[in-house]
Amino acid sequence: MADLIDDIIHEIGHAVEKRYDEFLYADGEIEDEFIFKRSRLKRILQHQGYNVEKHDFLNSEYSKELDFFLLEEVGYDALDMFSIDLFLNSYSATSLSEYFSNGFLEYYLGNSISLKQICPYIYKKLVVLHEEAQEW
Repeated sequence: MADLIDDIIHEIGHAVEKRYDEFLYADGEIEDEFIFKRSRLKRILQHQGYNVEKHDFLNSEYSKELDFFLLEEVGYDALDMFSIDLFLNSYSATSLSEYFSNGFLEYYLGNSISLKQICPYIYKKLVVLHEEAQEW
């Protein structure tokens, strides 16, 4: 049941992202944060011996090839270890959209302090959205 609730909140995060796309991304802060983390992850994986050159880590959009590389070649267990303090979980590194939706999930069902430390720009935007929703 907990997994189902997590999945629902995660998908609500995607809907919120679509609805508030301009507010979330116009200033570039969340995307810049994501790309910075992706570039650090690329260096970490390269240092660990993975062939990362054929993948575009600087593209924030979903890439089937990069997703397959992270899942099958690196593996989410290893990726979780390599991305501690970069991403909330390994799937957050998949795309900007997953990065945000996992942040949304963490804000509402997880540890918002952890979100604030790891993804400060997502946290900042969600605080504003949450406060505005409270006013409605």
